[in-house]
Amino acid sequence: MLILQGTEDKVVPPSQAVQMADAVRATGRPVALVMLEGEGHGFRAMATRRLALEAQVSFLEQVFGMPPSPDVPVLEIENL
Repeated sequence: MLILQGTEDKVVPPSQAVQMADAVRATGRPVALVMLEGEGHGFRAMATRRLALEAQVSFLEQVFGMPPSPDVPVLEIENL
């Protein structure tokens, strides 16, 4: 599970994202939690949107065993 969480989210508090990540981690399944500084519920900054897309691409490449894209940073995934 990939969780992208804004640190200023008023709809889904960051603590809930941490709890979800902990629950998935406890099952031994792949999980990555990315906390996006200064973002709320929905990402506004273009740099944040890029980071979120890169995290999604890297997560899917790794989970499905695809070759990594050369221009996408590798996301750290636990239990993979």
